[in-house]
Amino acid sequence: MEVEPDQVSAYGVVAMKPTDTDDVVSVTDMVEKPSPEDAPSNWIIIGRYVCDPAVFGVLRETPPGRGGEIQLTDALRTLAVDDRGAGAGGGVHGVLFRGRRYDTGNKLDYLRTQIQLACDRPDIAPEFVPWLRRYLDRLP
Repeated sequence: MEVEPDQVSAYGVVAMKPTDTDDVVSVTDMVEKPSPEDAPSNWIIIGRYVCDPAVFGVLRETPPGRGGEIQLTDALRTLAVDDRGAGAGGGVHGVLFRGRRYDTGNKLDYLRTQIQLACDRPDIAPEFVPWLRRYLDRLP
């Protein structure tokens, strides 16, 4: 997903090239939480993966990275830039996402997500929205 350049340091960021399929890209590099000046782009990884089982072998060989943790991004980067080939699990592809995304790892975004989804659900909204309006009207 594309973000503003000042937001890249909170995410894994990719370098990519187009493929023959619309909105599918070949990932050529990945960097976990780079500074904006070191980011290869402003396209971030939003944390949804379908991985070839080869990733587990790469993870076993991946040393701890940022924060002293073994990062999936580091293993995926190895598969993206390594010369293993698609038959051995090499290669990483991405789908360009331009929809609505909820960052539930952020407390404020988590609350916004809950309220927005409750207001959008036809089975909850008829009770929730009037309650929310009454609640907000009581705030100073």
